[in-house]
Amino acid sequence: MRTALLLVVLLHACWASTAFSQTSGGRGTGGGARGGDWRAPPAVRTPPPAVVVPTPTPAASQPHEVEQGQLLLLSRDFRITRQVLGTLQAEAVLPVATARLRTLGWDLALFQFADHAAALERLLQWRQRFPQLSVDFNHLYLAQSDVEGREYALRMLDLPQPAPSVPGAGVRIGMLDTRVEATDWLKQATLIRRPFINDASAREPDVPASPAHGTAIASLVARVAPQVRMFAAEVMAARGDKTVTNSYRLIQGVDWLLGHQVRAINMSLAGRPDINLATTVDELMRREVIVVAAAGNQGSSAPPAYPAAYALNHAGMLAVTAVDVQGQLYEQANRGGYVSAAAPGVQIWVPAATSAAGAVGARYVSGTSYASAYAAGAVARWLATNPGQGAATATRRLRATARDLGPTGRDESFGDGLLQVNAALRP
Repeated sequence: MRTALLLVVLLHACWASTAFSQTSGGRGTGGGARGGDWRAPPAVRTPPPAVVVPTPTPAASQPHEVEQGQLLLLSRDFRITRQVLGTLQAEAVLPVATARLRTLGWDLALFQFADHAAALERLLQWRQRFPQLSVDFNHLYLAQSDVEGREYALRMLDLPQPAPSVPGAGVRIGMLDTRVEATDWLKQATLIRRPFINDASAREPDVPASPAHGTAIASLVARVAPQVRMFAAEVMAARGDKTVTNSYRLIQGVDWLLGHQVRAINMSLAGRPDINLATTVDELMRREVIVVAAAGNQGSSAPPAYPAAYALNHAGMLAVTAVDVQGQLYEQANRGGYVSAAAPGVQIWVPAATSAAGAVGARYVSGTSYASAYAAGAVARWLATNPGQGAATATRRLRATARDLGPTGRDESFGDGLLQVNAALRP
């Protein structure tokens, strides 16, 4: 009995020693733990909070920045769309235009009210009443361009002139712009177009904008990536001396471009923050589609330009500013933490349309629109060489190999610096 009792005591001591070694850092030798042997568990590192673009305040959008008196509803669920439209119809509130976006799987419904104040009142009501929908004004977006310039860009972009052809470089690139006319720089490219102007998304009937802006954008993309497959959604209208579009047309254009499986979309336009366009950009990021956008031409003290400013939250975007032949910032360029990189965009030479019917002459232009186009061409060249890579990988590589401009390191004027195509393409 005494032997058995002694055995139990010894077993208990061994168990206690082992348990101590597992929970308190001891060595399990029966002698207890030494103070120097204990190791604190590693600290849990809390990631920094994500930068979030705030929901735009309805009152912050001025009447001249939106289609007068219009609200745009975006729904991701066809059943909810029917329910909401049925409810509004019972109240004698009917949309002036609707669109079912087959590729995105969304619905758009556009409503016209008497004036901006009436639309604002409805907007505030509907955001509370229909939280399952995205509701905002039908925002306006302007082409970011001026007229003046010369050709020097390919040398600055570290790209031989003329740009060499890349076998199998038929990368699909989309653009949201004006009509595009053929030019000498588009001879090797494939161009597919679709108009989006003939709808009821403007209070007064719109006239398609001159093809000058879109033709220049497409030509500059092809100057860097000659064999690009370009899909042009013609969403821009002419209003006085302005080239303008709205959210309703932009989102329809994106849906069409996604139906053609584009890898990147150039947006050489700018406007105010917009819930519906932000939702669309989020979806493009989810689908690994790169968005290249003009940083804006409103000057150093201007607020952020959208959609470019969404780049602050999305690694798969490039918000592109413009520089001149000396690497100096375009004087009208926006500044801000959202600026990703720079490309030539001051006094840029663009070719004439090869058809007399196109009525687009050769000329010099300036603006972040054209810098964005060069960046889209750089994206196309990189994707042609690295076809299996994702959006964030492409943009990170282009930014990492950019040539620093201005203050050392990243800054709010030049972002990560001047894009360098050949450097980005090197293994």
